[in-house]
Amino acid sequence: MIDLMVDKFPNIVRVITYEDMVADPAAARATAAELCGLSASDAPPPAIGSDIGCAAPYERLIATALNGQVG
Repeated sequence: MIDLMVDKFPNIVRVITYEDMVADPAAARATAAELCGLSASDAPPPAIGSDIGCAAPYERLIATALNGQVG
C-alpha cells in the first residue's frame, strides 16, 4: 500500500523504513526535512538504539507452531 502511495503521490509521500532510519538517522532526517520544505540541521542526530532482529525468537516459535511442532 505504501508503494502505491509513493507511485500515486510522489510529491507528497516519502518512505523511511525503520532499518534505514536506524542505519542512517541523518539521511532519514534530511528526507523528512526535504518533504516539509525545511533544511535539515547539521547537528548530529541523537543516538538511537536498534531492536532490529528482536522478533527472531518469536518468528521461530510461530513457524514451529504453524508446522504443528508445538511442544
